[in-house]
Amino acid sequence: MTDFLGDPSMVALQKMLVARRDIIDADPLCCNGGRLMHFLDPDAAGWDKVKSEAERYGMVGLMMVEQAAATAGARAIFGRDIQLPTWTAYAAPAAATTKASGQVIADRPLPPGWTVATTARPDADLISQCQALNHICGVAPSPEYYLSGRHYASALTTIHDANGTLAASAFAVDRHHKDGPLARSAFAGSVSVLPDHRGLGLGALTFAHLLRDSQPLIGCTHFHAGVKADNVPSSRMVAAAGLIHDPTRAVIVINLTGGYITR
Repeated sequence: MTDFLGDPSMVALQKMLVARRDIIDADPLCCNGGRLMHFLDPDAAGWDKVKSEAERYGMVGLMMVEQAAATAGARAIFGRDIQLPTWTAYAAPAAATTKASGQVIADRPLPPGWTVATTARPDADLISQCQALNHICGVAPSPEYYLSGRHYASALTTIHDANGTLAASAFAVDRHHKDGPLARSAFAGSVSVLPDHRGLGLGALTFAHLLRDSQPLIGCTHFHAGVKADNVPSSRMVAAAGLIHDPTRAVIVINLTGGYITR
């Protein structure tokens, strides 16, 4: 198990987040994303603060923000050539995702001998397996303290094949201030499927189990996710589980380093 993963600059960023976790957690307009600090309302937080934090960390996120206004604000502060990787936004009440996810699960039974489980307290070995699978799949792994549920209400869903090999995983976490704009809304994502087991619908099944089974563990009332616009399979996966695309909102990263984030 590794607490922090990535190149030296990303590891340094994650360590800064831990060091400043209490400060970030106390601000209703910010959250600790594990690998990035996120602003939930950059206009309300103040673009001067966004700029200072982006310069501190090298990159910051804008989580589930109004896309046109946030993009214009970022370019006004950082210049029109600033890198702004963007993910389309999906969200829905947990009750709606429970119903839709239940149908996905009913339509995709696991092969004989395979198992699925969702836990709020994964052990060190399972965390290491999931981090390794994330890495194989090009999904930036979250740090150990984030996946373990020690600081934020979270849940990890895993599917193991008949040989006990980790075939797929997904993660959800509620990292938001109780008085913030995303209060009691959990991020859901980090879906990873072992290459040898792709084509079986395991991504959709894992994500559906995550949404259905993690809600009582996390206690959230809503889920949200971000998907790259060109990632059609992921868009279909989150929609099938009941999340609804909001074309006005997005997840945006202000990247001053050019470093790798995730697919």
